[in-house]
Amino acid sequence: MLQAMEEKLSEALSRQKAVASLSGELKQRILDEIEHPKICVGPKGAECQAKPGLRSAAHKLHKEEGSLGEVAKAKKVNEGPNPAGEATTLLQFGANAGAFRHPPNLAVGKPAKQSTTYETDKAADKAVDGMRSNQETSQCSHTNIGDASPWWTVELGKDHKISSVRIMTIGYSGDGVRINPFRIKIGNSYCTQTSGSRDWQLPPPETGDFTCSQPLVGSSVTIEVVGSNRILQLCEVEVYQAFDSATFDGETDCYAGSTYPDMMPCQQCSGPGPTQCTACQTGQLLVPWRANMTEGSCRTPKKEMQVHEVKNGHESTLAKFGIQKALGVTLPASTHLQQRGVQTLQMDAVCNVQKAVLCKQLNGTSNANCTVSATVSMAKASKVYLELNHELFKVAKSLGLNPNPQPEVTAKGLPMAAWIVSNVKPDTLSGLLHSSVKPAEACTTTAQLS
Repeated sequence: MLQAMEEKLSEALSRQKAVASLSGELKQRILDEIEHPKICVGPKGAECQAKPGLRSAAHKLHKEEGSLGEVAKAKKVNEGPNPAGEATTLLQFGANAGAFRHPPNLAVGKPAKQSTTYETDKAADKAVDGMRSNQETSQCSHTNIGDASPWWTVELGKDHKISSVRIMTIGYSGDGVRINPFRIKIGNSYCTQTSGSRDWQLPPPETGDFTCSQPLVGSSVTIEVVGSNRILQLCEVEVYQAFDSATFDGETDCYAGSTYPDMMPCQQCSGPGPTQCTACQTGQLLVPWRANMTEGSCRTPKKEMQVHEVKNGHESTLAKFGIQKALGVTLPASTHLQQRGVQTLQMDAVCNVQKAVLCKQLNGTSNANCTVSATVSMAKASKVYLELNHELFKVAKSLGLNPNPQPEVTAKGLPMAAWIVSNVKPDTLSGLLHSSVKPAEACTTTAQLS
């Protein structure tokens, strides 16, 4: 079914004008409509579900063909009954893709200026060219090095009631966080946090959604960094009016991934932005940065533990996340195996680990009240040791595993000629463990969370 929909999408896109010939505002509106395609099962008006895979297909087609245009509001994919019975399946885009519509980016293609320009290919308009990429300095605006309180401004052409600003800075060597702290001005008024603070901090990986404590009306948006010897480097600035919370669905209308570097899809969210996730898909980690550690971005854990700190007024959130190994973990074997003399199962686990610490400064003092949260999950068992046990070998084979005889040394340094199963997924591992034990316990008992 998805393939058929992709073919329809390809056919629709291939007939349209090149994006380059469109005005900046129209181009962004079309991009935003393609950003959130949905598949609706049932008669017109039925409940829709977001399909990130289809969105990715749209982006791939755009990249390959270089063409978009007036996207079809609705296309029938098949006329017959679907597997559930009688409904017709529809492919919908843009305003007709369910009730919710992502607000358009008001800044793309608009005139921009900055206090100084470091090099000619780093002009202010690089931050409103619609290119959501931050791996090359030539893709970003850049003020002179060592300026005092540099600024950047985009003119929107008319007054808008602005709710949030999304900012992306350079994404390598830690240069992106040089913007911190910074301020956002809508017209002549500062966009403030709920605490009243004007100062904001960008979270790694150099992209953040900044929602003002209340919407502000203005025809321009200015980013300021205050102080001496500062640099202001912006790869993209997007400006949004408030989204319709009455029609927003915190599961189907979330950021779907692939648009912003290193930002993975949200499973649940408080808003449509890439840093407004409240839950992530399996295998991803929620890296919090605000809202009492409940909101952040979804990230793929890496081998090296990473540490991110973001300060919001009198609050500071420190997040540590990545992959850790738990070697030589022993867990109870299944009842079936215990009845046959195998009491425990030994393994080396690969664990996804996330720990966050939120500290709030107490009023009028230098003391802080800190809260710690930690989550761990098993990515896989890199090795499961069968210890030449034929019964264990048979059960492993019945689960589709393929034990290999290898000479090994256990985590305790004891020589052992063992059958070894490598890279066992948690679901499969459950077939070898006692029903009272979850595979993730191999990580909770051993993974270092400090």
